[in-house]
Amino acid sequence: MPAIRPLSLAEIAYFHPWPYRRKVVTSIKPRSTNSGSLQATPNNSACAAANVDSMKIKWLISFFLLCIITKARAQSEFPKGWIFPLEMGQGVVTNFHSDPDLFLATLAFSPQVTVVPGRLRLGLSGGGAFYNKRIYGTGGGRVSLMISKGPKVMESTVLNAQLVGEFLFGTKDQRLVGGGFATEIGHMATISMKAHRDYVWNNWWFSGSLGIHLFKKKAPKLPEL
Repeated sequence: MPAIRPLSLAEIAYFHPWPYRRKVVTSIKPRSTNSGSLQATPNNSACAAANVDSMKIKWLISFFLLCIITKARAQSEFPKGWIFPLEMGQGVVTNFHSDPDLFLATLAFSPQVTVVPGRLRLGLSGGGAFYNKRIYGTGGGRVSLMISKGPKVMESTVLNAQLVGEFLFGTKDQRLVGGGFATEIGHMATISMKAHRDYVWNNWWFSGSLGIHLFKKKAPKLPEL
C-alpha cells in the first residue's frame, strides 16, 4: 500500500472554501531563490565598488590641487628681493659707573636686500633715538645673517633666527658698533635684542625692539587649471 503524503498549506487552501483559501494563500510569503540572490549580489557589489572608486578619485584630485596651491604660495626664508622693516624699541644707556642709567627709545627704518638667498642680507638703517631728554638722529649700515629656520607649515617656514650687525653714526658724534639676535616671524614682523658700544661717549646701548614689515609683496597668483 503506498504511503499517504500529507497535504501542503497551498493544497489545503486550494480545496478549501474561497475565503479561507485567500487568507491562507496571501499569508504565504514567496521565498527568494538562490539564483535570484546570486544575481542581485553582484549588482550591489558593483555599485558599491563604483562609489568607492569615485570617492578615491575625488580625494586624489583634491589632494593634488591642494599640493599645487600650497607650492605656489610657499614662502622661503631670506628670498630674493627687498624688505622694509620699521622697528620701535626701548632700553637703557649706561656706562656701568656712577652715572645713572638713562631711558632709551628708538625708531629705525631699515631697508635690506637679499644678496645670498637663504643666508645673507645687506642694507641701511636710519632713524632716531631719545635719551637724556633729547632726540638724536642715527644712521648707518646693517647686515643680517640667518642661522636657523623654524618648523614648516604647509610648505612654508614659520620663522627664522638671525644675527644682526650694525655700525651707526649719531648727530651728537655717537659712533655705535654692535648687534644682536633677531627673530623674523612669517615675513611680517621682527623681534630683536641688541647691544651697541658708543666708543666716543664711552657708554653702552641695550635695547629690545619690535618691527613690522612695510610694503610686503603680494602672494603669487594661483595656477590656472
